[in-house]
Amino acid sequence: MGRIIAGVVLGIIAAFAAQAAVDTLTNLLFPAPAFDMWDKRQVEAVMAARPAGALALTALAYLIGALAGGYVAQAVARRSWALWVPVGLMELSAFVIAFSYPVPTWTKLAIIVAPIIGGLLARRLAPRPLEGRSGAEAARDADA
Repeated sequence: MGRIIAGVVLGIIAAFAAQAAVDTLTNLLFPAPAFDMWDKRQVEAVMAARPAGALALTALAYLIGALAGGYVAQAVARRSWALWVPVGLMELSAFVIAFSYPVPTWTKLAIIVAPIIGGLLARRLAPRPLEGRSGAEAARDADA
């Protein structure tokens, strides 16, 4: 049980760290003008003026975040369902971003679909979970 909890928690940390890293890169490549982040109108104006490259990198950040978080969660927890916890949180975050700011429709779709693709990639790339293995193989790996 401890391995599952650790996997999920580490997956969540990895997901948001990876997403934040790509967002940081995006802000270095496409710096936004200075604005008051507590003023909703200023934030909306800055988001509406973002170039397409910055918006594409935002979608990529969600894909990479879900991929990293899902991979870590499944690799550590050794359960296939564990990867969907960080992916689900990335998806929830993507919905908030997509519908809180004035961005083009293609960006909303890309941001919403990106975590799902990242999760599916993580499922294919992460080590096989225990539930899909034979009894002797699973027992040997569980003790490791």
